[in-house]
Amino acid sequence: MKRSLISCAILGIALSGCGGGGGSASNTNDDGEVLSSITTGFVLPTEISAVPAESTATGIQINSFASVIQALAVADLPTASDYKTTTTKKYIEERELEQFEVIEQVINAVSQTKYADPANINAGPYTAMIAWIEDRDGREVKTLEPWVVESRMIVEDGQDVNRLLAWIEEPDFEHPGQVRLIKAEFKIYTSANVNDDGSFADYGEWDMNVSFDDTGTKFFTATSRIADGANTIKIHEKGAGGEFDSETKGIMVRSGTTGSGKVSYPDYEFCWQTMAGPDCVPPVKTAQYAYNTDYIVVDGDTSTSGDAVYKDRDPANAVEMTHRYGLFYTDADANAGIAAGDNVERHKSFGSSGAVIPTAFPKGQS
Repeated sequence: MKRSLISCAILGIALSGCGGGGGSASNTNDDGEVLSSITTGFVLPTEISAVPAESTATGIQINSFASVIQALAVADLPTASDYKTTTTKKYIEERELEQFEVIEQVINAVSQTKYADPANINAGPYTAMIAWIEDRDGREVKTLEPWVVESRMIVEDGQDVNRLLAWIEEPDFEHPGQVRLIKAEFKIYTSANVNDDGSFADYGEWDMNVSFDDTGTKFFTATSRIADGANTIKIHEKGAGGEFDSETKGIMVRSGTTGSGKVSYPDYEFCWQTMAGPDCVPPVKTAQYAYNTDYIVVDGDTSTSGDAVYKDRDPANAVEMTHRYGLFYTDADANAGIAAGDNVERHKSFGSSGAVIPTAFPKGQS
């Protein structure tokens, strides 16, 4: 169900928006929409976190055995190198809030569509090959999928709007051996705002609508709005997987200092823990949370009492774990076409047999 949901959502979110107000009534497309004078899209945020991290690290995270010479070498890497332009992301990890991760997974995959390129704006449908990555049983699994997308910059009520229409075929879980066509539309009205330290002050304003069938009973919707210094994001999914009439609802209200949220979702872990078998219909679980500058409180199951857990948000007391690393070359190799600071994955393929990697700096996401 998760993969089906994400594949559709990716298509729906594949365009970022921009502002300025342009176009004229005489400049329209075949659908009668007024085209914007803006021809380049804006980049969406690279992360979605229900609770902002207290700090964001930049530069290399030096291991205890790393030398001072290595640290100085990092400072000498070109500003346009992969290492310097790759953002280290920090986020608060709360298991009960993982239902919001679908939005970030969508955005990360969307970057592969080249949606913001002027060549794709208002140029009609095109095909994009997307590498969708998800965790399965503790390991990353990559699936390649072709998507047909159409990127538009239009004007609605005097405002520039990025509009994307998208179509994707994927296996029909209810009818093995067949495929189903998923349709998606995404509109973005304002782009995300970034703080000086590289973290996101907000995630912009947008609407996403994804239809899994022609009856309108299976869908995924998401919205983002900004008001009074707070960003409110809502998600609603129903029947995306086809196994049963599943439904997920969530809302988070987020700012840099305070926030709260609530989410209800099928508790698949119940079926796994009880080994109830393939016919298990998971119960609906509801969780809620709130935070300020000092603490975060999470109630993982509102059906019971006394389960709320308070945690200290002081960075000095945080437990930091690195989940994923990138590797970057320290030195240039003209014969191999390698520049200092290049991402190793640009030049090496990794498999079960491994790969020989020259001296490289790690950079983590935690």
